[in-house]
Amino acid sequence: SQVALELLRQRRSAFAAGSKYTHYRNANKANRDFSSLAIQERSKFETEDISNYGGVEYGISRDTNGRKQLTASSSSFSPKATSAVVTIILSIDGDSTKLPTINSVADLERALTQICNRI
Repeated sequence: SQVALELLRQRRSAFAAGSKYTHYRNANKANRDFSSLAIQERSKFETEDISNYGGVEYGISRDTNGRKQLTASSSSFSPKATSAVVTIILSIDGDSTKLPTINSVADLERALTQICNRI
C-alpha cells in the first residue's frame, strides 16, 4: 500500500493507464504465474533503477567483478526522468478486493485508492 500511496501522490504526472487480471482457484498455480509474470515484467528492461525509497537514495552500480549491485548513495546528483513506466503486479489472497478495470487515469486513481484502503 506504500507504493500505491506514493503513486497517488504523483497522480498528476500519469498520462496513461491500463490493467488486466486473472482470478485463480488454485493458490499454487496463482503463485507460479505471479512469479513468472514478475520475472517477465522485470526482464523487459536492461536495468532497474530504485531511487529514494524509505528516505535513502538507491541505484544500480557494478562491483569490481562487473556484477550489478544495489547501492545506497549520498550524492546530491539526481537526474530527472522525463517519464517512467510503472508496473504493479498484485497478488491478493481471497476474493474480497475487486479492483476496477483501469482504462483511464481516473480509473487508476480509484484503483490505487482502493489498494491503499484495503491492502
